Amino acid sequence: MNGVELTESQIVNEWILTRAVKITLDERRRSLLNIIDIRFPGQLQADYRSMIEQQESLAVLDDWFRSAAQAQSFEQVIAVLRR
Repeated sequence: MNGVELTESQIVNEWILTRAVKITLDERRRSLLNIIDIRFPGQLQADYRSMIEQQESLAVLDDWFRSAAQAQSFEQVIAVLRR
Protein backbone atom coordinates (compact mmCIF):
# COMPACT_ATOMS: atom_id res chain seq x y z
CA MET A 1 0.00 0.00 0.00
CA ASN A 2 2.48 2.62 -1.17
CA GLY A 3 4.79 1.89 1.77
CA VAL A 4 2.19 2.94 4.37
CA GLU A 5 1.73 0.35 7.08
CA LEU A 6 -1.76 0.01 8.49
CA THR A 7 -1.89 -0.47 12.24
CA GLU A 8 -4.71 -1.17 14.60
CA SER A 9 -5.91 1.70 16.70
CA GLN A 10 -5.23 1.20 20.41
CA ILE A 11 -8.23 3.37 21.26
CA VAL A 12 -10.60 1.43 19.00
CA ASN A 13 -9.35 -1.86 20.46
CA GLU A 14 -10.00 -0.55 23.98
CA TRP A 15 -13.51 0.53 22.98
CA ILE A 16 -14.20 -2.92 21.56
CA LEU A 17 -12.90 -4.63 24.69
CA THR A 18 -14.86 -2.31 26.97
CA ARG A 19 -18.05 -2.97 24.99
CA ALA A 20 -17.48 -6.73 25.06
CA VAL A 21 -17.01 -6.68 28.84
CA LYS A 22 -20.17 -4.58 29.27
CA ILE A 23 -22.18 -7.00 27.14
CA THR A 24 -20.85 -9.97 29.10
CA LEU A 25 -21.64 -8.30 32.44
CA ASP A 26 -25.17 -7.47 31.26
CA GLU A 27 -25.71 -11.09 30.14
CA ARG A 28 -24.43 -12.52 33.43
CA ARG A 29 -26.61 -10.14 35.45
CA ARG A 30 -29.65 -11.02 33.37
CA SER A 31 -28.96 -14.76 33.70
CA LEU A 32 -28.61 -14.48 37.46
CA LEU A 33 -31.81 -12.48 37.82
CA ASN A 34 -33.63 -14.96 35.57
CA ILE A 35 -32.55 -18.03 37.53
CA ILE A 36 -33.53 -16.40 40.83
CA ASP A 37 -36.91 -15.34 39.38
CA ILE A 38 -37.51 -18.84 37.98
CA ARG A 39 -36.50 -20.72 41.12
CA PHE A 40 -37.90 -18.25 43.66
CA PRO A 41 -40.60 -16.19 41.90
CA GLY A 42 -41.41 -12.82 43.41
CA GLN A 43 -39.01 -13.16 46.34
CA LEU A 44 -36.10 -10.98 45.23
CA GLN A 45 -36.36 -7.56 46.89
CA ALA A 46 -35.53 -4.40 44.95
CA ASP A 47 -32.35 -3.70 46.92
CA TYR A 48 -30.87 -7.11 46.04
CA ARG A 49 -31.97 -6.74 42.42
CA SER A 50 -30.20 -3.38 42.32
CA MET A 51 -27.08 -4.89 43.89
CA ILE A 52 -26.98 -7.54 41.16
CA GLU A 53 -27.57 -4.96 38.42
CA GLN A 54 -24.64 -2.88 39.71
CA GLN A 55 -22.16 -5.73 40.23
CA GLU A 56 -19.03 -5.14 38.10
CA SER A 57 -17.19 -8.42 38.74
CA LEU A 58 -17.75 -11.36 36.40
CA ALA A 59 -16.24 -13.70 39.00
CA VAL A 60 -18.70 -12.55 41.66
CA LEU A 61 -21.64 -12.85 39.27
CA ASP A 62 -20.52 -16.37 38.32
CA ASP A 63 -20.27 -17.33 42.00
CA TRP A 64 -23.72 -15.89 42.70
CA PHE A 65 -25.17 -17.71 39.69
CA ARG A 66 -23.76 -21.10 40.75
CA SER A 67 -25.03 -20.54 44.27
CA ALA A 68 -28.50 -19.55 43.06
CA ALA A 69 -28.64 -22.61 40.80
CA GLN A 70 -27.73 -24.94 43.68
CA ALA A 71 -29.58 -23.25 46.54
CA GLN A 72 -32.15 -25.28 48.41
CA SER A 73 -33.91 -22.14 49.64
CA PHE A 74 -34.20 -18.46 48.84
CA GLU A 75 -32.51 -17.70 52.16
CA GLN A 76 -29.39 -19.48 50.87
CA VAL A 77 -29.36 -17.19 47.83
CA ILE A 78 -29.63 -14.10 50.04
CA ALA A 79 -26.83 -15.38 52.30
CA VAL A 80 -24.51 -15.63 49.28
CA LEU A 81 -25.48 -12.17 48.03
CA ARG A 82 -24.66 -10.71 51.46
CA ARG A 83 -21.11 -12.12 51.54
